[in-house]
Amino acid sequence: MARRPTLRAGRVVPRRGRWPRRAPAARLGARPGLSRRIGHRALPHSAQQPAHPRRVRASHQSGPRDFHKQVAIHDFYFGAPGVDPSIGKLGCIQQITAPGPDFVRRILPAPIGHIAAIGVPHVLALLSIAEDQPVASNFVSIDQANRDELGLPTLRIRHRYTRRDVAAGRALVQQSRRILREAGALFSMMHDLRSFSHAVGTVRMGQDEATSPLDDRGRFRGLDNLYVADGSALPTSGG
Repeated sequence: MARRPTLRAGRVVPRRGRWPRRAPAARLGARPGLSRRIGHRALPHSAQQPAHPRRVRASHQSGPRDFHKQVAIHDFYFGAPGVDPSIGKLGCIQQITAPGPDFVRRILPAPIGHIAAIGVPHVLALLSIAEDQPVASNFVSIDQANRDELGLPTLRIRHRYTRRDVAAGRALVQQSRRILREAGALFSMMHDLRSFSHAVGTVRMGQDEATSPLDDRGRFRGLDNLYVADGSALPTSGG
């Protein structure tokens, strides 16, 4: 049997990002007394992508493979005209590269997908990113019963957006479509992005020991030399 390597250090700072199933801090969630704190309040922000076609190319360069991310709009982070203020913080809007032709053909039925793919170089898209709430029932955990191709335990994810999260996303989509109309759009199409690409939380930092595995310096409570310095330490997503 192969020997398990042991690493020793005066100070340990894991930085695996997002929801790491291999990070030491994530594995500590299996220890008694820590399972109620680690893995909870997962934050994969809600994102929608309104897009509209233009008569000219969206870029003057090489075409649909150009990465368009030059414009960010934070005007509506604390609210927007006509939006219920009780929703709270909304999030942000940013310019984003339009989906590639292959993706368009895959998500739209034929022959619509094939026709729409031709117009991809002429599409301007905005990404509406809503700031979601940290909810204890949204959590990730290590599934020891299921292993990947490397023999490592897989990650089990349980997550659902709150009604407030959904309302914030809709408010940002409305503002995105308004901006596209003012830019000359006659119509726009919206794609709901189901992704965990910007996931944070699960090993949050804070002052409340009951809900925060890390203190306000990012140090793991109960271990003086363990710090977490990736997105899992963030208590909110910021949109």
